[in-house]
Amino acid sequence: MRTIYQYQEQTLSIITKDKNPDLGIIGGIEVEHIVDKIRDNSTIVTQVGGPGGKLALYLNDFFHLKPIILDFLSIDEYFDLLLKTFQMKKIQVVWLDKPLGNKRKIRILNEDKEYIDLRETKLKIEAEFLIQFLHNLKNVYVCYEDWNQKVLDFINSKNRTIFVHLDNQKMDNDTVFYCDYLFLIAKESTNLQGVNNLLKNLNTTSNIIISKEAIMFQDKILEVRVMQKKYFDEAVAAFEAAFISCLTKGATLKTAQENAFGLYCHVLENGSIPTERL
Repeated sequence: MRTIYQYQEQTLSIITKDKNPDLGIIGGIEVEHIVDKIRDNSTIVTQVGGPGGKLALYLNDFFHLKPIILDFLSIDEYFDLLLKTFQMKKIQVVWLDKPLGNKRKIRILNEDKEYIDLRETKLKIEAEFLIQFLHNLKNVYVCYEDWNQKVLDFINSKNRTIFVHLDNQKMDNDTVFYCDYLFLIAKESTNLQGVNNLLKNLNTTSNIIISKEAIMFQDKILEVRVMQKKYFDEAVAAFEAAFISCLTKGATLKTAQENAFGLYCHVLENGSIPTERL
């Protein structure tokens, strides 16, 4: 592990001296097995997923922003798939070893079911390594996980904008942190106002609650009216990518929210970003 740490530290120093990435992404890489059935034919696709993984690919492919990712990964049978996917896009990944294997998710689209294999251990990141990663980063996105929940106060800076992706199922009474923009994922919730009340203990500037039925932003609820809603993970990543892209390019909050919401509805139903609308 120490060899990996030193190698990544040297590589990171070289890259940050060349050009500062547009966004630092902390956590959220998964291996996804997606099962889809069209008529009588079933397909299984294995790909890089997770909130952080999807966001990095969407920002790079559709919004012309270059992210850098920090996560714990394992040298398992999917390790080459993970690294080669990002290498092909020239997206830098800085990683530390996770002994039990990479996080896996199986999504059965037609049945709207998913199964998650966390493979977590007690993961810790050294402060000096985090300082090196954050050097000159003006925008940071944190996929809230056990190993990084204690670093949010550490990365806070007046000169840095912090976005946090948080699944509402990971919230408890001890969940306290600061961020500028919180994407709270409440997939099956129909009572967004009730969910919003749970956020009053958090020190956040703007809360965005995302569910299949509606999105709540600044106490305004926008209903999602599409025929089918089976591409939720893709839609969330599209929303976050569009929102972050707009803000980093100087757009207003109103413009960022409107663009992200329109894209969210399209991707939720169709599964992909329409490049002609960007």
